[in-house]
Amino acid sequence: MVLVSLMVVMLADLAAAGQRRLTLPEAERLALAALSTETRHPPSFSLEPPPIPPNNGAMFEIVWADPAPGTIHLHGLLVDIDTGEVWEPVRCERLTTRALEKSQRTLRGQLKISPAEVNRARALAKESGCSNLVDERPNPSAFVPARLGRVWTDEMRSLYRYPITQSDLSYIGVSSVPIKIREGAEIKVLLTRTSMYVIDDDGSIQELHDESHFVPRPPPKR
Repeated sequence: MVLVSLMVVMLADLAAAGQRRLTLPEAERLALAALSTETRHPPSFSLEPPPIPPNNGAMFEIVWADPAPGTIHLHGLLVDIDTGEVWEPVRCERLTTRALEKSQRTLRGQLKISPAEVNRARALAKESGCSNLVDERPNPSAFVPARLGRVWTDEMRSLYRYPITQSDLSYIGVSSVPIKIREGAEIKVLLTRTSMYVIDDDGSIQELHDESHFVPRPPPKR
């Protein structure tokens, strides 16, 4: 009876503590709130969620519909799913807006996330350059078979095109650096709306961008 009572008390404490981590939709709302009204005005951009459920931080890619010429229009927002902090992942800079602060207060109150927890998470992220929030590449078990066609590159060798056929569908993945995979070989691939992950000949996971969401840099001036 004593053990049962202790378990009931423990479960009650856990229930009182609430949900300790943000769901993906909650993280997406915070990511949107971190952007200015002008930036998030459709149809200029959309948010691409992570291809697999996050373990540490939810990385959202910003997909621009009308990018500036000569730019790669994929930028990220990284949401700490334990505290609701939103970061610009490349420079590891914490983002804040009035709308974001309001949403964070609401969620942290619901999830019972203390200010001390938030401060510790901020310090850890800054110390690690946000690497503690970036999840590992997708699990190889999620990949499916596909076939790679003939790889094409431009004269400057600044853009590589990888034709990939999966079932009856064909895709073009592009990269600014060569990927070590053999032409005509059966490969493993994981497709998202803007990217595709492939397993190279060394067993490493590499990311290609969907050709329609990639704008190559212009050639250097002579």
